[in-house]
This record gives sequence, structure tokens and C-alpha cells, in this order.
Amino acid sequence: MISNFTKSILLFIFLSASVGNMLAQNSVLEFAESLHDFGQINEAEGPVTYEFNFTNKGTAPLVIKDVQASCGCTTPSYTKEPIQPGKRGSIKAQFDPTNRPGVFDKTLTVTANSDPAMSFLKIKGFVIARVKTIIDLYPDTVGSLRMESRFLNMGSITTKAPVVSEFKIYNEGNSPITFSAPIGLTAHLKFEILPKTLPAKTAGIIKITYDAKVKKDFGHLFDNFVLPTNDKKNPKKEISVVAVVSEDFSTLTTEQKLNAPKITLVSNSIELGEVKAGETIVKEFEIINTGKSDLMIKKVKGTCSCITAESSTTVVKPGETAKIKVSFNTTGRKGDEYKPVYIYTNDHTSPETVVNVKAKVVQ
Repeated sequence: MISNFTKSILLFIFLSASVGNMLAQNSVLEFAESLHDFGQINEAEGPVTYEFNFTNKGTAPLVIKDVQASCGCTTPSYTKEPIQPGKRGSIKAQFDPTNRPGVFDKTLTVTANSDPAMSFLKIKGFVIARVKTIIDLYPDTVGSLRMESRFLNMGSITTKAPVVSEFKIYNEGNSPITFSAPIGLTAHLKFEILPKTLPAKTAGIIKITYDAKVKKDFGHLFDNFVLPTNDKKNPKKEISVVAVVSEDFSTLTTEQKLNAPKITLVSNSIELGEVKAGETIVKEFEIINTGKSDLMIKKVKGTCSCITAESSTTVVKPGETAKIKVSFNTTGRKGDEYKPVYIYTNDHTSPETVVNVKAKVVQ
């Protein structure tokens, strides 16, 4: 009879051999090359593709689980079925050069049941930019007039001094366009167009001077005006001037900064929970002036007509609080809603403070 001790020894030997065989069975991903240089490619000729070939150098079937590109401009595809030991597969990398002139260097991360589990491939090259067309340069059309955009974006500006920006335009028509004085232009904007009569197939410039101090408003602002012309396709051109305006704090001294007001939120979100469509929900939240001088509430604003907001006061003394009342009209809304409310103050560290209104609107 075989003793229990001998049985244990035999079982140990059997398990050790089995584990050894299991450990020996693995897949090994080996690429013929891991870097491809496309050299110079032309943007106008569209996407280019390269195929990376690999071999399973292991003793078990190889499965590519995933391939992730470092940029949306690169699209990978790969062999999906298991690769038997000694057999080959491939990973294709397609690079789209559209709107990507100059040098590119992209990485593909390959995840497989191999040892190691992750491998890395790279493609690189240089994109020769295609010649821009009139449509590329001036994508927005208002009658015969082409523009970069009919929304003339001044960017972020302050109340320190007037800001001047120029915007290119192009007459794609067959006749000259003559411009008259704008209608509805407010005092903080000055408008100039060069030349006043724009010949056919010719570029010109709109020059906007924006005085935020005269505007006396803050945040994301839109000004609309009408530009009369003799263009038969569209004589009255509706144009907007867009700007993000904030107060200028550049002249504050160190002492003034140390003694400045400070806005502090009790919470940076308002949770309304589940509400029925058509209802108007009103809720208040508090802000605290934790600074050393008066906090001036200059503006409280929602981002759509469904949100209105108002403050209980315009001046908050140090250590005191103010209440902001928010009304959310759910008419025409459904599902999860996230609406920011902006508070503009004279806190130089946070002149624009955001509180998010959250709700789930049900029918």
C-alpha cells in the first residue's frame, strides 16, 4: 500500500508539473517594427495608413484586447481573432491630417493577453498644409459677404481701457458692396469698415472698438446691430459683437489686496431634486463676505431664460451674508438639467463666481 506521505509527495509533483506547464503556456507579442515615419504628407490628399505586423512568439493563442490612439486624428484597426503560436497579425493606424499642419507624433497603446500586457507603437511625420480657399478663410456667409464669423468675438477684456479688434471680410459677389452706418450700435462700441465700398472678389476689414467701462456690464455679453448695404442678396446684415467682460484689478496695491472683500459660498450647487415639468421652483442660497471690506454684488445672472436670479442686497459688509434667490421655470424642459448662475463682484480673486442649479425634470 502507498502511504499517505507518498500520496502527498506524488500530488505535489503532479501539481507542480501542471503549474509549470500552465506558466510555460503564454503568448508573446513581437512587432517587426514599433515606429513608422510617414515623412512628408499632403493635407489635401487626406488620410494615410500604415500596417504594423506582429508575430505571436509564445506558446499560447494571442488575443489583442484593445488598441487606443493618443489622438482622435488617429484611427486604429487590428486583427480580432486569436493568433496561434508562430502566426502573424496586424494593427493598422490611419492618420487624418485635416487641419493638422506641421509635425505630428502619435502613440498607439496595444493591450493583449501577452507578456507584457501592453505594447506601444508610434507614427510620426510632417503635414504639408493645403492651400486655404476663400471658403476656408471666410466660412460664414451673409449674402454676398463672407466672414470668418458673423459673431465678432472680442475675447476676454477688462474695464481698464478700450480694446480694438479687426475682423476680415470678403466680397464674393460680382458687384461692389457699399456699407452704410450701422443701425443699433450702442455707445460702448465704435465701428469702422475698410474700405467703405468693397470691390468684387476683394477682402476688407471690420474694426471694432469696445469700451467695457462704458458698457457697465460683466460676463458673457452680446451686442447685436444691423449693417445696411447695397448687396441685393442680403442688404441688411445682422452682426453680433461678443465679449467676456471683467473688472480691471491691475491697479490694486498690495495693501488693497490684503484688505479686499472675499466672496465665499455656503455651497457651490443647488440641488432641486425631482420636479414636474411646467413648475417654477424657487430656492435661495447664501454667500458670505469673508474679506475685510465691502463686497459689491454687481450682477447676478442665469444662462438661459428659464433661470432668473436676484440678490437681497448689492453691498455685503465684512462677516455678513447675502441671499441669492433663484427661480427655475421647467416649462419645455425634461431630464437632467444643469444651469449655472453667475455672480459678479469686486472680489479680485474671484470676480466671477458660479453656482450650479441641478434638477431632474419629469413629465
